[in-house]
Amino acid sequence: MTGSLSQFGAFIATGNPFTVSEGTPFAQGQLGKVTPIGGNTTGVDPGLAPKVVQFIKRYASDTTTMVAGDAAYWQDMDNFVVTGEIANAVGGTTAGLVAGVFGSASPSAASYGFVQVAGVAPGRFADSTSAAAAKVGSRLVFVNAANEFVVPATNASANLPTVGVLISTAAATGTHVSAEILLAVPRHSW
Repeated sequence: MTGSLSQFGAFIATGNPFTVSEGTPFAQGQLGKVTPIGGNTTGVDPGLAPKVVQFIKRYASDTTTMVAGDAAYWQDMDNFVVTGEIANAVGGTTAGLVAGVFGSASPSAASYGFVQVAGVAPGRFADSTSAAAAKVGSRLVFVNAANEFVVPATNASANLPTVGVLISTAAATGTHVSAEILLAVPRHSW
């Protein structure tokens, strides 16, 4: 590849950014790169709007298996390291800094891969703060200790940063429910 990476999209080794989990990056120099994906050429249907993904490294000490819609927190912003465990997040358990959303269980701990940072994404909610109990257009604040998004219920959470907006609802039928959100996390990239 010639030229600057800022002029090109990220290299997605598997074709689907949400299945990439590399021990060492296949394409050197793209750590932190943010790129939109569109069409079905990536194996991911972007819907009406493109999804935007960022190439990151997952924190080596993570032990939790992520699922689509779980929050990714910044663990080391200087080196583009994210974690799936709020205890390891910048800001800690009361104000973990959200980096984006995991699209699947990938990447595994200590591996490189992608998180979604903008566009329409899945979001996980607990029954007690489920999308079914909220209205479309409700703002979402930083997520709870189980990596689930929260619709603020009180003024106590009014000062927490908005990380997305609810754009669909889901029935609260299990421990975790999933709904569509429009991500609004601040981007940290080069």
